[in-house]
Amino acid sequence: MHEELHSKIVTYSTFLFTLGIVGISIFSMIFPAFIISTTYEFPNTLNPFESSPWAIPILSSTFSLLIIGYFYKENLMIVVR
Repeated sequence: MHEELHSKIVTYSTFLFTLGIVGISIFSMIFPAFIISTTYEFPNTLNPFESSPWAIPILSSTFSLLIIGYFYKENLMIVVR
């Protein structure tokens, strides 16, 4: 019982940590000027929330993978034979 609880805690903490890293990576790809404008020490005129031209493909592929993963987890996948 104790090992099962420990295994679940490790699994969920690893999942949340990985999800956070992926979220930061996706955010920096969608808003590339945000990192530059917040870490650059000299004055600049950048709009930190100006989206990149890759925003729509990145978001659509991310959401489609999340939906496919949810369907797979819930056994809702349709098998084509």
